[in-house]
Amino acid sequence: MFVISNDFQTINREVETRYGRVRGAWGNDQTITVFRGIPYAAPPVGPLRWKAPQPVQPWNGVKDCLEFSLRPWQPDRDDPEDLYQREFYQNRVKNSEDCLYLNIWTPCAQSGKNYPVIFWIHGGGLHGGYGFEPEFDGEAFCQKGVILVTINYRLGILGFYGNSMLCRENDQGVCGNYGYQDQIAALKWVRENIYNFGGDPENITVMGQSAGAGSVMALISSPLTQGDISKAILQSGLFLFSFGQALPPTVKMEEMALLGDEYMAAAGCKSVDELRQLSFQELMKVPGIGFGGRFQFAPCVDGYVLPENPVEAIRAGRHRNIPYLIGSNLNEDDVGYKPVRGLAQFKEIAKKCFEDQAEAFLEMSHVQTQKEIDQALAQMGHFKLGVLLFAGIQAEKERTPAYVYHFRRQLPGGGGAFHSSELWYVFKTLYRCWRPMTGADYDLSEKMSSCWAAFAKCGNPNDSSEGPWEPFTMAYPGEMIFDVDTRPERIKLNKYQKFIMEAWQGTSM
Repeated sequence: MFVISNDFQTINREVETRYGRVRGAWGNDQTITVFRGIPYAAPPVGPLRWKAPQPVQPWNGVKDCLEFSLRPWQPDRDDPEDLYQREFYQNRVKNSEDCLYLNIWTPCAQSGKNYPVIFWIHGGGLHGGYGFEPEFDGEAFCQKGVILVTINYRLGILGFYGNSMLCRENDQGVCGNYGYQDQIAALKWVRENIYNFGGDPENITVMGQSAGAGSVMALISSPLTQGDISKAILQSGLFLFSFGQALPPTVKMEEMALLGDEYMAAAGCKSVDELRQLSFQELMKVPGIGFGGRFQFAPCVDGYVLPENPVEAIRAGRHRNIPYLIGSNLNEDDVGYKPVRGLAQFKEIAKKCFEDQAEAFLEMSHVQTQKEIDQALAQMGHFKLGVLLFAGIQAEKERTPAYVYHFRRQLPGGGGAFHSSELWYVFKTLYRCWRPMTGADYDLSEKMSSCWAAFAKCGNPNDSSEGPWEPFTMAYPGEMIFDVDTRPERIKLNKYQKFIMEAWQGTSM
């Protein structure tokens, strides 16, 4: 006889925050509580568009947090052949400028439990994505004694636009980076409130993938997050080196403000107030706006959120000295690929990248034909290379060593180990995927989610203090291979990776 237990009805589903009481609901596992759509900042609408996130207005009574919020404004994906629409965005989700909400999965919504916390930042090139995509879910982490928090933040022109007028109206004299400020505000909210949800505010692991990992690069380099981050996980987004490839730009604020002035004129507006009156659709009608266009507004070095480019901060060792778990996927180095056409352009880029070592690089590469140029670019990559450079910095400067992984599972249904494919496995949400997953895939997912949970607990992805996954050192530059046959391996560099590591930081493996 099948009996439904009523025990879940007695589990605490209400939590007091600094701004008011919230009510969650049980998940598929009824012992777990999910709080969906908790506001962590005031709606950034009207006069608050292009301003730093403002505090939430307190409320009376109990706020039901039972449904996810709307997602941040972003262009819809309408191409049925688009890989990511088919993979992650099959269901149409409504947009809203009122988007600053977070979601919490907790094993027990009770203060004093001191569960470790994973703070998840989604990818999407800072122009798309949201915190409740179907591949994201916290129940598997909760079953391993870890709280998961996912967030929305402002994207694209609403998250990273700036101009000279916005600089003048800001107390710090800066503009832009609103999306990063949203992430920081959400992180501060979690530190202030997670204790009552059962979490440990002193044990927060910030984790992101793709542009979310690029965001983690910014957060571990920003003075505004001092003391807020205990560990970090960066998946396929350590953008540290580019050879003719379209990595996310981080320009000086003054450059971005000038571009923003041009955009405002192109939009037919003479003031920020006029620009704030335009709808998102009207903002997106300006020629050249959006990802890959002339008006692709992105993070900037503003002297406040980012005193310097995170790449330079990391290269100099001025980022947080905390435990790191970092990695990439086998078949993803064609993402954001900017082709290099012809030997002359190849040589020109080499001179910019390597300066006085350019001739040595060209002699080493010895490319002549377009096919050889394409092969060289594929071997350099930027996802795997960024991981190697970061791990080398940690080891060379005798900082906290990084645990390195390489995801190689060729997903059932085709596409290989493509960019973002590991997300189904990390969050253990294979059952939501259309692909014909096998028992081996579920076993791999269990291994990966367990390693991520163990790292969140103590900074070590092994289930115990020691294990097969050793941190990267110069004596043993190793990585964990996640595949049907999961195993540790010593990293073997190709000639391009070896040259770049030595030229970029003087590291030899």
